[in-house]
Amino acid sequence: EVVVRLHQRAAMSAMYLGFFSVWSSSGCTKEVPVSELAARVNGAPILKRDFEQMASRKIERYERNDHNLEASVRDRIRDSVLRTMAVLKIVEWEAHKIGVEGTEQMVDERFLEHKNRWRSEEQFQLYLKNSETSVETMKQDLRRNMLRDRVVEELSGAIEVTEDEIAKYYDKHPDRYAAKAAVRVSRIVLRTAPGMSEAEKKAVRSKAEEVATEAKKEGVSFAELAREHSAESVPEGGKLRWIVRGRMPGSFDDVAFTLEPNQVSEVIPTPTGIEIIKVWEKRDEVRRSLEDVHDVIMTSISAERRNKRRRDVLKQMRDGAKVEKFIEATSARPPAKLNRPSSTAEKRGEKRQRNAPLQRVERAPTAPKDPNTPVVE
Repeated sequence: EVVVRLHQRAAMSAMYLGFFSVWSSSGCTKEVPVSELAARVNGAPILKRDFEQMASRKIERYERNDHNLEASVRDRIRDSVLRTMAVLKIVEWEAHKIGVEGTEQMVDERFLEHKNRWRSEEQFQLYLKNSETSVETMKQDLRRNMLRDRVVEELSGAIEVTEDEIAKYYDKHPDRYAAKAAVRVSRIVLRTAPGMSEAEKKAVRSKAEEVATEAKKEGVSFAELAREHSAESVPEGGKLRWIVRGRMPGSFDDVAFTLEPNQVSEVIPTPTGIEIIKVWEKRDEVRRSLEDVHDVIMTSISAERRNKRRRDVLKQMRDGAKVEKFIEATSARPPAKLNRPSSTAEKRGEKRQRNAPLQRVERAPTAPKDPNTPVVE
């Protein structure tokens, strides 16, 4: 099933200041003929041409992955686009009503925070290319989400987290803030293939035993042996990063976590061959202190509460809004009400949409995970 994400890209951003109605100083909207409307939210128009343009672009985006979109899928996409435009219109209407607005400086600062989650400018530019978006598009998305969040905050109040709540959260999740026991090792791998005869497998093991014996001799470079005998690439002489239990085969873990630093193992049978390892460092499991993770916990609790309040406030706004629809967003089935999902399936779809990441369906370099990443709800 195609999951229609509420996060809009170029079309949504380019039209952000256009498809929303222009508010006059008296708080009323410009009159637009009904024949040109897709819907009207609290008297503010959603233009038919903007809806059709956005729906078409969204459908084209999905057609790049599936050239045979069923009519029912197209209908769900159109229905979701219209519902999303209505929600955004409701947020804008509430922002105007309570006098909430933002500044370009705030948008620029948030954009830089978001951009800095990419490791390099090259990765960021590749993301823009693969997701067919632009810096201005991202800023428009951020501007819209910041407006939504400020409306939610005004209507629900600021989020507060007490020290007692942080301490209880820390005690409730002891494993979450523990640095697991780990080892740093180098390895030499001699491969065995499924089609090998028993004689061939014995020859590989015999060779591995010779290498292990040589590696244990004083003054012998394990790195040089790895470069000479290992069947895989051996940057840093076969040295691996810190590994915890479960990352490697069980037979590997059992030996690696038993050896002491500077010890070389006997041969270790693994699913892909025979290995010899040398342990360099070991690290015991240590639970990070509450002081170390204090701010992380505060951010986690705040994000959870912010998301819940956002859902509650947006639902209240949808339920209280007057939505008039002048076109059928779908043709294969009766259109859903704009104010709420009409079926269990649509509720699941909306839940997926709320959790959708910024990037598109196509794979692209993504920023590190951020609980405050803006997503249109």
